Amino acid sequence: MLDEEDVKQLDDMNGVLRTLHTRSLKEVLSDRFETVYAQGCDIIGTSEEGFSDAVKAANESDVVVMALGGNCGWVNVTGGEGKDRQSLELPGVQEKLLETVAATGKPVVLVLYGPGIFSVNWAVENVAGIVQAWMPGPFAGEAVTNVLDGNFNPGGKLNVTIPRSAGQIPIFYNHKNGSGYASGSDATSAAIFSGGYTDGLGTPLYPFGYGLSYTEFALDHFKIEKTEIPTDGKIEVSCTVSNIGAVAGDEVVQLYQAFHGAHVVRPNKQLAGFKRVHLNAGETKKITFNLDTAQLGYYDEEMQFVVEPGQLDIMVGTSSEDLPFKETISLTGEKICIAGKRSYTCEVEEK
Repeated sequence: MLDEEDVKQLDDMNGVLRTLHTRSLKEVLSDRFETVYAQGCDIIGTSEEGFSDAVKAANESDVVVMALGGNCGWVNVTGGEGKDRQSLELPGVQEKLLETVAATGKPVVLVLYGPGIFSVNWAVENVAGIVQAWMPGPFAGEAVTNVLDGNFNPGGKLNVTIPRSAGQIPIFYNHKNGSGYASGSDATSAAIFSGGYTDGLGTPLYPFGYGLSYTEFALDHFKIEKTEIPTDGKIEVSCTVSNIGAVAGDEVVQLYQAFHGAHVVRPNKQLAGFKRVHLNAGETKKITFNLDTAQLGYYDEEMQFVVEPGQLDIMVGTSSEDLPFKETISLTGEKICIAGKRSYTCEVEEK
């Protein structure tokens, strides 16, 4: 757990942290609960001398909060500006400390700090919960504690894909069609690559767009207004989102598209729009996406930015992998050049 000397791990602007009187996670937790603290180990290093103190502290507690991860800055850093990592594992002996403390049988909540992702495969299967805190800034102590004690219902979604290991990279969600990395589900990949070109699972640890809440949500009433759209038109897609849990919370409804039949290789899928929706318990809202076909444009063989006719998959869900709704529509008409009219965002309405 971070102590008073470790607030610098919350950001890489230490002067700002000092000026704002930053309080560590330990300090804020101690204000709200009876706490027992042990450092356990350094961020970087091989010493296990603090393991016994960490185990003792865990045995004296009802719940264990373990703040692990990395840091940035100028010295003893694990990643950041001018510092790339060769491994996605937790630095030093942190993984071993986590396993040792979890062996006490006490419920463990893992808070991950640091400039980048970590492949915490063991933790996913063995801890009670994980908070991905990144480098959360000067008020991290209050913010993380509010999530841990239930005063704030988290609604964040991953803006990256988290791989199971460095060997899975690249594993971004919008990989090009035909790359074969995902699952090798087609006959050619199955025959040549035995189900995929790597010797492990083709799915990430956590997909792009993923994130949990203390409540539950349900999507329904998926509808595409028209299934034939001219290449210079707009696509209207709608659905409802309901909070079917007991507390208020945020869900992020996500729209993805995948074009088939292009003259150049296109991504497997692409995020086309999203909407964060706050819902009270039992509340339902309708979300309508108005997707301009200009957002579907790409550079063809002659380096012209174009939209062309073809088949388009429209998908709606809550992450790049959780897409319960899918329908194929047709773009009709002529191939058009839309140079200077490129669109990056989708209009979204909430009712």
